[in-house]
Amino acid sequence: MIGVEIFAQRLAICLLLLLLAGSTEVLAMLATCTTKSLAPTVYSRGHHSQFWYSSSLLRQRYQRSLYRPASLLRSSHSSTDQVPSKVPNKAPQSLAIVGGGLAGLATCHYWLEKIAAATESSKTCAEYKIVIYDTQPKPGLGGASAVAGGLVHPLSPRGKLVYRGLEGLQATNELIDAAVTAASSSSLVSASDIILRDCVWRCAQTIDHVKQLKKTAQDLPNLCEWIDGDEPSAPWSCFEATRGGEKTTPVLGGLRMFQGCRVVHVPSYLLGLWIACQQEALALNDNQEETEDGRSKVTVEWTHLGPEIRYREFNKEIESYDNVVLAAGAGIFQEYLKPNNEETSEGRETQQHQNHIFPVHLVRGQSIEFSSSLDGNNSAASIDDAFLCGKYISPLPRGEGSDGARRRVLVGATHEFKSDPMSREQVEEDMKCATQFMAPQLWEGNHFTKDRITEGYRVQSQRGPNGRLPLLGKLNSHLVPQDSDHTQLQHKNMWIFTGLSSRGLLYHALLADLLVSAVWADDEAGLMDQYPELGWWKK
Repeated sequence: MIGVEIFAQRLAICLLLLLLAGSTEVLAMLATCTTKSLAPTVYSRGHHSQFWYSSSLLRQRYQRSLYRPASLLRSSHSSTDQVPSKVPNKAPQSLAIVGGGLAGLATCHYWLEKIAAATESSKTCAEYKIVIYDTQPKPGLGGASAVAGGLVHPLSPRGKLVYRGLEGLQATNELIDAAVTAASSSSLVSASDIILRDCVWRCAQTIDHVKQLKKTAQDLPNLCEWIDGDEPSAPWSCFEATRGGEKTTPVLGGLRMFQGCRVVHVPSYLLGLWIACQQEALALNDNQEETEDGRSKVTVEWTHLGPEIRYREFNKEIESYDNVVLAAGAGIFQEYLKPNNEETSEGRETQQHQNHIFPVHLVRGQSIEFSSSLDGNNSAASIDDAFLCGKYISPLPRGEGSDGARRRVLVGATHEFKSDPMSREQVEEDMKCATQFMAPQLWEGNHFTKDRITEGYRVQSQRGPNGRLPLLGKLNSHLVPQDSDHTQLQHKNMWIFTGLSSRGLLYHALLADLLVSAVWADDEAGLMDQYPELGWWKK
C-alpha cells in the first residue's frame, strides 16, 4: 500500500506541474516518474551517446537506453535514442553484409558493439560470425563510396540544417576517430591520409546567398562563421576574378564550417574503419577461449565476390546466416534499375525504370583528379581548403614517392541520369563552368594537370518533406524485386540499408546504429514507431 501511495503522490504532483507549465519536458518527466515506479528495469543504461542543438549549446551528450519504450522518446530534446526494441530470446550469431562501403562497414562496426555489450552482460561469449561480401578485394577500391568527395557537414546549399544533421555529424566523427586510431597502429593506411582538413567552406556568389549564409552563422555560431569576401586572410584571397573589367576576389564571402565538419579521404577512411573492425574482433577474442576445434569465437571476414554476383549461387551461400543486410548501394539496383536516355515532361527525376517497387533511381557521378605541376609550396599551385560552390573542390592526399610534393585536388561531380555517360570533354566543361571563377589556376596556365576522371553510381531516393531519405528497414517477401531474366537476392531475414546518395558520409554511422539495434532485436516495428519517416519507401 505504501508503494501505491507514493506512486499516486508522484502522479498527482506531475499532473499538477503539467497543467501549470504545459510543456513537453514536464510530460517526459511524468513518463519517467511513472515508468520508473512501475518498471525500473526498463532503464538499463547503454554506452551510446547523442547530442542536439539549442540556441546556447551546440551539443549535449547523454547515455542512451538500450530498450526504452517509444512513448518515452517524444520529449522536445529526444532525437536519437536507441530504437525501442524487444529483447531477443536468442541473440543472432551470424550476419552477412552485402557491400563494403560506408553503409556496410558502419553496420559491421555497430554489430561488433552489440556483441561486446552482450558478452559483457553475460560474462561469456557465444560464437559470432560477420562476413562482408563485396565485388572488390578490399575496402576503398570501388563503388560510389570510394570516389566520394569526402566533405562532412550537416548543412544544405542554403545553409539550413538537414534532417538529423547534427546527430549524423556526431556519429560520423566517432567512426572517423575510430578509423584514425586503428590506422595509427597499422601499416596498411596512414592516419594522416584519413582526415585531410578540419573545416569546409561554402561560398556565396549572390546577395541572396550572402543573406542566407550570414543568418546561418548567426543561428549556429558554434558550428560555423561568416567570412567577408574581401577578408585578407580568406582562403580565396590568392585567387583573382574579373568583374566589370576590375580584378576582385572570386566570391562575395563564405561560410566556414568547423566543429566536426571535415574533409575525409574516403578510400583511406574505409580501410581504416575495416582495420578498426578487425581490431575490435581481436579484442573480443583476447579474453575468450577458442572453440573446441580451435576457431576464434568472433570472426570478421571480407569475401571478394568478383565483378558480378551470381544470385542463385549466392542465395545458397547466405542461406545459413541469421540475418543479411543489403548495403551495396548501386550494386543492388544496377541490374534492374537502368537509367533511361529519355527524360519525361515532368523532369529528369521522374525518369522511368524497369522496376517500380523501390522509389529510387541511379545517378552517375564523374569527377576530375588534378595534380600540381609546380612545387607544392608555390602559391600558384596552392589549393589547401575544400570549397562548395555548386560543385566541390576538395584536396586529396599528396602523391607518394617522387610525387610527394605534388598537390592533388578533386573537382566534382556531374549529376547524370541518362544511361549514356557524359564524354570526357563534357565532364571537363561541366566542371570548368562551375569552378573556374573560384579556382582559375585549375583551368588556366600550366599549374595543374588533369590526371584522371573517376566515376561512380549512387542510389538517389525521391525527395520528401525531410529531403532525400535512404531505404532502411526489413525487406518483406513481396518487396524483394523479381525479374523474369534473373533471380534477385533472397533470405528469410533480409534488411536493406542503401540510398544514402550524396549524404553518405553524414548519415552512414547514425543510421547504421539504428538499423543494427533493430536487426539485433528483430524489431523493425520499433524502428518505424520511433522513426516513422524512415518507412517512407514502403508506403
